[in-house]
Amino acid sequence: MTTSPLVLGPMLRYVDDVSASIWCETRESATVVVNAGNRSWAARTFAVHGHHYALVEVNGLAPGTVTPYTVQVAGADAWPAAGTVFPASVIATLREGRPLRMSFGSCRTSVPHDEGGNRKHGVDALRAYALQMASNDSSLSWPDLVLFLGDQVHADLTYEEYAHLYNLAWSDEANRWLLSTVPTAMIFDDHDVRDDWNASLSWKRAMEETFWWHGRIVAGLASYWVYQHLGNLSPRQRADDAIWRRIAAHEGEAELDLSSVLDEFAERCDREPTSYRWSFCRDFGDVRLIVVDSRAARELAPERRALLDEEETAWPDSRMRGGFRHLLIGTSLPFLLPTGLHHMESWNEAISEGAWGRVVAGVGERLRQALDLEHWGPSRRASAGWRRWPRKSPTANEAAPRRPSPSSPGTCTTPTLPRCRGRREAASSRPCARRSATRCPWPCDPSPPCSPMGSQPG
Repeated sequence: MTTSPLVLGPMLRYVDDVSASIWCETRESATVVVNAGNRSWAARTFAVHGHHYALVEVNGLAPGTVTPYTVQVAGADAWPAAGTVFPASVIATLREGRPLRMSFGSCRTSVPHDEGGNRKHGVDALRAYALQMASNDSSLSWPDLVLFLGDQVHADLTYEEYAHLYNLAWSDEANRWLLSTVPTAMIFDDHDVRDDWNASLSWKRAMEETFWWHGRIVAGLASYWVYQHLGNLSPRQRADDAIWRRIAAHEGEAELDLSSVLDEFAERCDREPTSYRWSFCRDFGDVRLIVVDSRAARELAPERRALLDEEETAWPDSRMRGGFRHLLIGTSLPFLLPTGLHHMESWNEAISEGAWGRVVAGVGERLRQALDLEHWGPSRRASAGWRRWPRKSPTANEAAPRRPSPSSPGTCTTPTLPRCRGRREAASSRPCARRSATRCPWPCDPSPPCSPMGSQPG
């Protein structure tokens, strides 16, 4: 049996009306070529800790077109795989005026798709959707984007182990085909690095006292940049990325090795969170998607604790400009919670900050970590910022609610909000943005046998 020169991919990442980015991991150092229509685009691989990657920038495409593509590695045909039963992989560029269709979810686990795995974890919704797409069901419209909102992998210790986890997550034949033909965007949550990552300053200090934490955070963030973040960026955004500029400028015959560069970068990101921004945005015609990093960019000081530091809180506001009719905000943490959970988290935040004294504050902190009480709504400092965001949209009254993907069950909550008043408005009022929060976990992360206390809708 011939071994494929591709380890992972191709993955279709960023796509706009005239260009696309295709990511892959190869078995050896090589030149990767993407063929689409009668044109070809190529990129050399770069190395990180013995693994080889390429991101091929495909440009000059026509808007609103669907173009099949193939991949060659070191001159050999690598994709589509020989004998595949799946349709050709395609690049579908954006078309002006077309409504956006987006599938999204979080908290995936990589388990066998057999009776035992399905019984414990549920059927893999992403894989089921891929199989439905591949069946050429005429009633199914393919999504323009799959958005992964955290916990794509469950943390390990070394870069090699992280690479293995990504291989497990993305190598299933059906999922691999879907990822080759539908654009993707991704953001991390805690399990991509460590359970309860950056839950509090005391949590961070406890981790820093262990012998293994430094290696894990460096491997986690370095692998995240390679496997997830790089493909989030548009060509213009990549051009502003210092590591990508190294890749693009490399002209030597030897493969560029970024191992030490990425390790130093990851270490700096952990030590100085404001040194790099993981949040990003994408535009789909008159729809803007803003994906917010609510893990690495936290303010951990107890007296100022918030899910976003001041700089990261201001960044989404700067992106809510440009006349977009609809604004989507993606985050790995739920915006709105059932009433009981909301009040329980608000109470926990208060006692953890000393409302009932130092002893009870310690109990509150342990409860916060044990029960994952760290969501947007109950956090006074976090919610003070995000509640203002949608009101600043130029066409706020047209902001659309976000709906669950048909491939994943979930919840959609639309709060009742007061009418917005300008500072100088006396008797008049104007409508504020219609807001709703949607939660859509891929049903692969096993759920507890009973729901948490207070989780009934209020």
